[in-house]
Amino acid sequence: MEVNATDQLRINRSMYHSVTYSSIMCIQALLKFEQAAIQKASESVKMAVNICERHRKKPTWSETFSSWIWSSPYDEFSTGL
Repeated sequence: MEVNATDQLRINRSMYHSVTYSSIMCIQALLKFEQAAIQKASESVKMAVNICERHRKKPTWSETFSSWIWSSPYDEFSTGL
């Protein structure tokens, strides 16, 4: 899959573009079943995970501290099926 320069910038910055690109690369690797394609798909998945980690909301110190003191009773969230 060839990517032009504008799309390459989006793939390296946007988590939506990087996840979409890595999904396409994985599908191509499954269809081709070649070692090079599988390796390239693996690298694109690693890149997408790194970009998603960069954009992930990190809790503030006060949120971390308050969740430590007032932990949520997760049993109340169950539907009890």
